[in-house]
Amino acid sequence: MAKKKRHYTRAQREARRLKAEAERRPDNHQVFGPLPRLRSQRKKPAPFVAPGGPLRSHRLDPDRLIAGVGFKLGAQMRARLQSVLVAALAHRPGLADEPYRSGLVSLIWGPWQQQPGSWQPAGKGLNAAYRSLLAHVLGPYHLSPNLWDMTLADTGGQKKPKRQAICFVAHLARGESPRRLVGTDLLPAPLTRRMLHLLTNPPRPLPLVPAVRRAQVLAHGGTEALARCFEDGFLSLFRRDEDYWATVIHWLCRQPDLEFADVRPFLDFLERRASAGSPVTLKGRNVASVRRMVREWHDELAQINEFTRRQFERSGFVPGAWSTHRKVSGAAVPFEHWSMAEILTAKDLVTEGRTMRHCVASYRAAVANQRTSIWSLTCNDQRRLTLEVDNRQRAIVQVRGRANRLPRIGEVRFIRSWARQNRLAVQAGEVKKVLGEI
Repeated sequence: MAKKKRHYTRAQREARRLKAEAERRPDNHQVFGPLPRLRSQRKKPAPFVAPGGPLRSHRLDPDRLIAGVGFKLGAQMRARLQSVLVAALAHRPGLADEPYRSGLVSLIWGPWQQQPGSWQPAGKGLNAAYRSLLAHVLGPYHLSPNLWDMTLADTGGQKKPKRQAICFVAHLARGESPRRLVGTDLLPAPLTRRMLHLLTNPPRPLPLVPAVRRAQVLAHGGTEALARCFEDGFLSLFRRDEDYWATVIHWLCRQPDLEFADVRPFLDFLERRASAGSPVTLKGRNVASVRRMVREWHDELAQINEFTRRQFERSGFVPGAWSTHRKVSGAAVPFEHWSMAEILTAKDLVTEGRTMRHCVASYRAAVANQRTSIWSLTCNDQRRLTLEVDNRQRAIVQVRGRANRLPRIGEVRFIRSWARQNRLAVQAGEVKKVLGEI
C-alpha cells in the first residue's frame, strides 16, 4: 500500500528549507539570525503569578467585597460570607465578578454540609467551578447544571427570591424529595408530580418562582411562550392565595383563542379584584367575557384618573379656625384645634368620601359647576364632618359625619359660628334635628 504523502504549509516549508541550509552551512546562524522554531519545539509559557505574590494573595479583598453587598449582615452571616469569598478568591478569583458574586452571597442563607475552606475546584471554567463549590458546600447529590445556576438568575436585587432558590437547591442536593416542600414557604403553590418533574428539569437557569410558573403552565398543556408571560410582574413572587392563582393559570392554559397581549391586562384586573376582596370566578367564562370586563375596568380607571386631576374654583367663603382651652394648674392650655376648610381638588373629594365612608364624591359635577361647595370640619387634623353649601342660596343644606352619622351638639357650635362669620343660613335638617327644632 502506497504511503500517503504529507502536506506542509508555506511556513513549514520555509522553516524546513532554512534548517537544511543551516545544516549545510554551519556559519549561517550568524548571517541569517536565529532560526524560527517549529510548533512542536516552542516552549510553553510560564504560569502567571500576580504582582503581589501567588493567586492566594489576589488584589481583590474579601472585606471590600462584603462592604459592597448592599445590605446589612449579622455577625454569623458576615463570617459565612467571609469564608466563602476567601475560598473563592484562593482558587478562582473570577468568581468575585457578577453574576457569580451574587450567587456566592446567596450561599450564606443555605444549610451547609461542609465548610468552603476545604473546597477544591473541579472542571474547567468559572461555571464548573461555581457549581462544584455549591455541590461541595450544600450536598453531594448530582443536579442539573441549570438547577445549580438557579441562584445566578437575576431577581432584581431582592433577597427573598435568592434565599428561596438556595434553600430549594440545598434541599435537592441533600437527596431529599421535592414533594416534601409542597405547601411550605418554599413551595406554597399546589404542585402535582408532573409539575415537580418539570420544575427539577428546567431548560435554562430560572428563578424559583418563574420556574414554578413554567411547570404549572406546561403541566396544564400551555406553551413556553405563555410561561414567559409569568417571568415578571406580581406573579413572579409567591402569593398568599396560591390556590386561586393556580385556577387562573389553569384557565389561561385552556383558552385556545387567548392572545399573549391579553395575559398581562387579565392578570392586572384579576389581581386588583382579588386584593379588594372580591376575586373573579373564571369558571364558565371565556376570553371574550373577561376581555369585556377588563375593558369596562379600564374605562372606569380612565374616568377616575381624569376626575382626580380636576381643580375646583373657590366659592368665596372664608375658612374658619377655633381653639379650645382647658385649665391645667390654674392656667389655660390649648386643648383642641378646630378648622373648617374647603375641598378644592377632585382627589381630595374622593379622599373625603373614602375616609368618611359616604358618597360625597358623587357631588363632583355640582362642585365643578360652582353650584355647591364642599367643606370639611376637622379637629386636630382628624375629619369630623362634611358640609354641603348651596352657593347661590348661601345656605348650609347638608351636614354628615362618618358613615352618614348626625352631627353632635359640640360640633354644631362650630358650624353655627362659621355660618355667622360668612352670613350663611343653616338649613340642614341634621342640624335642626340635633337642636330639637324639628
